[in-house]
Amino acid sequence: MSLGRLLVATAAALLAAAPALGAPGDIIVSDAGANAVLRVDPKTGDRSLVSSNRHGSGPRMIVPRGLALEPAGTLLLVDPATDALLRIDRKSGNRSVLTSGEVGVGANLRFPVEIAVEADGSVLVSDLGTPAILRVNPRTGDRSIVSAPLVGDGDPIQTPGDMIVERSGAILVADFSAPALVRVDPKTGERQVFSSADRGQGPSLLRPVGLAIEADDNLLVIDSGSNALYRVDPASGDRSVVSSADRGKGQPFANPHNVTVEADGGILVFDDGIAALLRVDPRSGDRTVVSSRTVGKGTIFGEVWGIVVVPTP
Repeated sequence: MSLGRLLVATAAALLAAAPALGAPGDIIVSDAGANAVLRVDPKTGDRSLVSSNRHGSGPRMIVPRGLALEPAGTLLLVDPATDALLRIDRKSGNRSVLTSGEVGVGANLRFPVEIAVEADGSVLVSDLGTPAILRVNPRTGDRSIVSAPLVGDGDPIQTPGDMIVERSGAILVADFSAPALVRVDPKTGERQVFSSADRGQGPSLLRPVGLAIEADDNLLVIDSGSNALYRVDPASGDRSVVSSADRGKGQPFANPHNVTVEADGGILVFDDGIAALLRVDPRSGDRTVVSSRTVGKGTIFGEVWGIVVVPTP
C-alpha cells in the first residue's frame, strides 16, 4: 500500500474508532446514576462515554437530567443540583455553563428538569421550583419567563415536566401531577389543557412523564402511572394505546419515563424499572431491548432522564 493510501486508511480508521464524534442515528442519554452522558449504538446496544466528571473538562455534573440537541449538534443538559444549563461538545465531552445564577441575567432557575429547543435556537427550560417555563438566550444565557402562575392566562401548570415544540411553535408540556397535557402559547404564555380526564377520549392519563412527536405531528406520551405508551391526537386530545401490558409483545414496561422517535419512526423508551432502553414498533406495539445490563457492552445504565437521537444532516 502506498503512503498516501496508508494515511487515508489510517485517518478513516481513527474516525470510525472515535465514538465521541457520533453518527446519525446514534442514541445519546443523560444518566444521573452514572453521572454521565452516554452514547448508545442503535444496532449493538454498546454504550460509550460522551461526557462525565472524568471525561471532558468543565463544571461537574451532579444530577444530569434534561437533554436536548442544538441545531449545530452540541448537547444541552440541565442539572437541578446546580440550577444550571450546560452546553456539551459531543466530540471532546467538554462542558461549559450556558446559564446559571452566575451566568446570564433574569429569572433564576430553581430546579430545572427538562429542556427543549425552539426553531430559532432559544432554549426552553421547565422549572419545578418556580414552577414555570423559562426561555434562555443561547448566546448570552439571559433568562425570561414564558409561562408561570403570574405570567399567561389559563390554569397554572402544577408540575411542569417534559416538553416538546410543535411545528407551529406552540410548547407542549406534560404536567404529571395534574395529570394533563398543556399547550402553551410561546408569545403570551397562555395555557390550555388539551388532553386530560376532562379533555379527549381514551385511557386516562395517570402520570404523564415523557413526550415526543411523530412525523405526522401525533404525540407520544409515556405514562408511568399506567406503564403504557399512548398516542395523542394534537387537535382533539384523544388518546390510544401504542404499547402496554395488553398491547404488543416483548419485554413489558416496569417504570418507563423517557421517549423519543428515530428517523425511521421507531420509538425509543427508557424504562427505569428494568434499567433498559427499549425499541417499540409504532404499529404493533412490540417491544425489544436495545441496550441493558445483558445487551450491549460498556458503562451500565443507572438512572436515565433524557434521550436524544443524532439526526441525519
